[in-house]
Amino acid sequence: MAIGAEFVPVGTIIVYAGEINCQGKEDLKKAGWLVCDGSEVSIQEYKELYDSIKWNFGQPFIDKFNLPDFRGLFLRGVSEKSSLDPDAASRTYLYRGGNTENRVGSYQEYATASPKNPFHATISKSNIGSARVDAGACVDSSGRHGSADAGGYTDGTGGDLETRPVNKYVYYLIKHSSLDNFNERVQVPVGAVIPFAGNPNGSVTQNWILCDGSELSNVGEFKDLFNTINYAHGKVDNGVFNLPDYRGYFLRGIDEGKSRDPEASDRTSPFPDRPDGQRGNNGDNVGSVQGSATGYPVSGDFFTKIPGLPDQEQTPAITGAIRTVYRWNSGIESADVTQSGGDSESRPVNIYVDWYIRFR
Repeated sequence: MAIGAEFVPVGTIIVYAGEINCQGKEDLKKAGWLVCDGSEVSIQEYKELYDSIKWNFGQPFIDKFNLPDFRGLFLRGVSEKSSLDPDAASRTYLYRGGNTENRVGSYQEYATASPKNPFHATISKSNIGSARVDAGACVDSSGRHGSADAGGYTDGTGGDLETRPVNKYVYYLIKHSSLDNFNERVQVPVGAVIPFAGNPNGSVTQNWILCDGSELSNVGEFKDLFNTINYAHGKVDNGVFNLPDYRGYFLRGIDEGKSRDPEASDRTSPFPDRPDGQRGNNGDNVGSVQGSATGYPVSGDFFTKIPGLPDQEQTPAITGAIRTVYRWNSGIESADVTQSGGDSESRPVNIYVDWYIRFR
């Protein structure tokens, strides 16, 4: 049974788990799909797509528009009136002329909030100072603690290169027309991945399979899928390949050298403990894996309160007298936060779905 996309409107975005080279892009284009790489395309050539998305993602010229560019990015639902994106009003465009603020196509950098479970820093009393207060008049006051919580802003260093959830690389495609190059209705390609919110039934399972990392043969009913994704997501043995496994993962567009993913080259394969040739893709390639990370905040420094520290230095009233007094550090000292506290991972606000891949 052919899976038609006639009921999927032009402008629809789908995930794609296959490997795409230059010829692959051309084949997808002929089949009615374009890679979401921000290309400047002609309004006249892609009139249907322009009528759908306009200049939402950029206006390079009066007769051209930008495709969506999801390289190195995660997708997020428009906040509208939900207030789930507290910085919706400050969102900007990725390409000149594109949408900003609380609208489709607007762009947003990562952000790092204070953890729900606070970080902890350990401070040794021996490093704070000591005090002695004489009852007599020799010392006016040896020193005092702060009457309120002392604290200070960090200097904007430390942390990872970005804040991100655990994720795997995928391509994003956009439907550009109703008919393909053969004047037939556009089909959803083998290797396409869709979020599914229900319980799978016959109409789903006869053409789609859950992205759970299963081991499948490259002959028989999964031959077409193998020809699309090959061993990108893992190789068990000759002729046995792994499905992508998206359970618990967020999906991220392949960076393709855009440096929106600052650690694209360090991404690992899905099965790093297997022999060479069986691990699946790593680096800036479809299927590669990346753990969560927590970057330093972009818009404001962290502030840490430390209760009960001295907030000034006192001296003896009689010149030359030796007294142990509180001292406070008038300079700047740096200290790392200990590896305790915080949440179990860095992640955006999210909701669960199942991911299914088309295999025929």
